[in-house]
Amino acid sequence: KNHYWMAINNYIVILDNNYNLYRKYELNQSGVNVSEVRSFGKLNDALYWVGTDNGLYSINPLEDEAFKHRFSNITDHAFNSNIFKVFIDDESHIWVGTLNGLIKTNYTSLLISHSKNLISPVIGNIENISSIGDMVFLSNDEKLITFNAKTHTVNTIDLPGSVDQIIKGNNLLYVSTVNNKLLSIEPQTFETNLIPEWSLDK
Repeated sequence: KNHYWMAINNYIVILDNNYNLYRKYELNQSGVNVSEVRSFGKLNDALYWVGTDNGLYSINPLEDEAFKHRFSNITDHAFNSNIFKVFIDDESHIWVGTLNGLIKTNYTSLLISHSKNLISPVIGNIENISSIGDMVFLSNDEKLITFNAKTHTVNTIDLPGSVDQIIKGNNLLYVSTVNNKLLSIEPQTFETNLIPEWSLDK
């Protein structure tokens, strides 16, 4: 079915293909309301992951259910409350960008199994995540960071401006910056090329 998902403050609204209301969720837990929905990640038609300022939620629109999840073996409140990005890779791993770093989780039924805080040196709001093969690319307020999911090595890539969006292509990664530049990045060599004819200023 063609459904349209929208985040409106602390609500998630789903419209059908005629733009009529299909589902509406107010995300809250123990009376604590979510004030901002920040990111969606679709695992399948029955399961969506949602990052908010009050933690990680799963939504099953087929059963009209919404649940809040916690990383029970992490005591740092920032990992369970301030979530900026949810990304599902090609192998159905769930990558969660938080206020204090990156978390990779594995999906089992409606439970989350926390593997570990993979990039603890990276402090800052992780607002973008994408991957090509074993290479995971993420950005915080200042820089573009690469993480090899096999070797757990971390690198940074210098760019002519702070990252606005990370866009996955077929074989290349594309990054737009806050000063309206678009760059292509080769995911294995990290070779970076500015695309000169592209600009939001035009």
